[in-house]
Amino acid sequence: MKKNLIFANISSHDNNFCITFIYGHPKVEKRYKVWDCLIKFSTSLNENDDWLVVGDFNQFLRDIEKFSFKNNKIKGTELFRNYLNRCQLEEIPPKGKFFAWTNSRDETNNIWERLDRVLPTLYGLTNMTMLHLPTSQLLTQSMEQ
Repeated sequence: MKKNLIFANISSHDNNFCITFIYGHPKVEKRYKVWDCLIKFSTSLNENDDWLVVGDFNQFLRDIEKFSFKNNKIKGTELFRNYLNRCQLEEIPPKGKFFAWTNSRDETNNIWERLDRVLPTLYGLTNMTMLHLPTSQLLTQSMEQ
């Protein structure tokens, strides 16, 4: 599961800032192993360490995070919420575009999903903002820089 996670640590004299980049496994049964790694890492943190987890979890927290005209059955939401609670991670609500992914199929087969998240620890960075930009806007911004 190490290919699904990147851990980084920035230390100063009395503070420790950790950031984890995640790509949740596409298969539900393997996704839990990635989450187990997060729990293991969370237990290694000191009480005043700030920790930020960023990325595509490939998992929903709520039913409204997936929209399609087909089957909307969503597995794993309650278990995912339990993992986040055990890690003391708090979700930052997104601003801008709510659904960050689509399969871009025709109207009746199209699926929209929100899978990307920014999750700081409860005792740290909860006053942040997550902004979803349309892909075309991201490309334009990066080319101008």
